[in-house]
Amino acid sequence: MSVTVDAPELTSRDLNVAAFATRSLLDSLLVDAGISFETSIVLGQAFAAPDGLPLDAVVQRFTVDIRRPADDVPGIVAEAEAAGVVTRDGDTIHLTNAGRSLQESLNEQVADIVSRVYADIPHDDLVVARRVVDQVTAQARAELARRGPA
Repeated sequence: MSVTVDAPELTSRDLNVAAFATRSLLDSLLVDAGISFETSIVLGQAFAAPDGLPLDAVVQRFTVDIRRPADDVPGIVAEAEAAGVVTRDGDTIHLTNAGRSLQESLNEQVADIVSRVYADIPHDDLVVARRVVDQVTAQARAELARRGPA
């Protein structure tokens, strides 16, 4: 005889709680590094674009993924410049040596935290969770598009 346990379904609240918990870990690293979350986004994008990061890519990231108005982006980039992690040449953003060092350090620290947070979660469960999160994200974006601008 098998016993069936009714497990609660995953909800948006559950996803938000997990996102806030992991974001809090990142925020603590960023406070120690002396940069904001927004600067870290620009830094990470510039780190991944060794030949220069088009400003349009930053606008796209903030408007689509972070849900910030495009008008906020110039100030966000200026903040990253003031932090000394990027420079701007027209519509192209370049990583500074200090930015490269900081991002490498953050990458190491994040990898260390991730290894502990996910240590006891089986690989197959993480694969399924990724698929579910990707589908929820796509469907939420489709709903946002259907509703139009706020």
